[in-house]
Amino acid sequence: MSMKPFQSSQDFLEKNHISTKSAMGKQVAFEVYIPYAQYLSESELPTNNKKKVAIDGNIYVQQPLAATITGVYASNYPYDRSEQGNAFFMDDASMTTLLHSAIRANTTSDQIFQGFKQQPFGYSALRLEAKSYNDMVSMTKTIKSSSGFYSVSSVAQNVASLNAAVQKAKNGTRQIALLFIMASMIALIILFSMNNRQRLREVGILKAVGFTTKDVRRILFWNAMKYGCYCFGGAALLIVVAATIMALHLGVHFRAIILAAFITNLALSFGVTIFASLWPIRLISRKDPIDIIKA
Repeated sequence: MSMKPFQSSQDFLEKNHISTKSAMGKQVAFEVYIPYAQYLSESELPTNNKKKVAIDGNIYVQQPLAATITGVYASNYPYDRSEQGNAFFMDDASMTTLLHSAIRANTTSDQIFQGFKQQPFGYSALRLEAKSYNDMVSMTKTIKSSSGFYSVSSVAQNVASLNAAVQKAKNGTRQIALLFIMASMIALIILFSMNNRQRLREVGILKAVGFTTKDVRRILFWNAMKYGCYCFGGAALLIVVAATIMALHLGVHFRAIILAAFITNLALSFGVTIFASLWPIRLISRKDPIDIIKA
């Protein structure tokens, strides 16, 4: 029975009411199950019993093992994959030596489970750690480019998928916003044209008593700016309500969005109003005052 250095788990020690201090340096002996072959089978999907998927399972050999506890990992290290929780951890070199010894000592030619195909043991999954996000992205690309056989799942992929979804949502939002802006400009152009048409006689009198075209345009422009103020005020009220709801229910910081939203609202409200009013104002200000009064 060989002696190996082991690391223990804080969770395991706490569940068994063992202090970290008393566990350090102690020797433990137990039976370990070392895989040396795999059996192949098929299984029905729980959600669709008409569809089958290939599965595999490990064939083990029991072996006694003694270990000296040389350290204790934090309770969250590295992650729980066992129903019983993590208990002990062995270094990779020692574990690989045990695995290869078991594979050499046991033959895969003997049928262990009748009716199931067998094959030599192989890793079905590997867990790799990267020092940084960029290293993770590079590692993922390298593995995927080396062979199409490997299925890679990583945080980098999740982040990339999330970024793609966010970018898609942004593009959709921009298109919708552009449609709203265009519709608003068309509506305001129609509104200003109708409003200015109702003020034709007033414009004619102003020009007849000496107001220049520039003066008339200035009067009509500031009248149009009133609509910009109305748009800004209504949108500002909606922004405050929406930001308050997001802060209460989504955890979004109120100040983080309110300033940018108000600046955008200011630019759009008065920007759209100015562009929408230019053509109607130019059209009416160029009319002859005598023709306007006669009409």
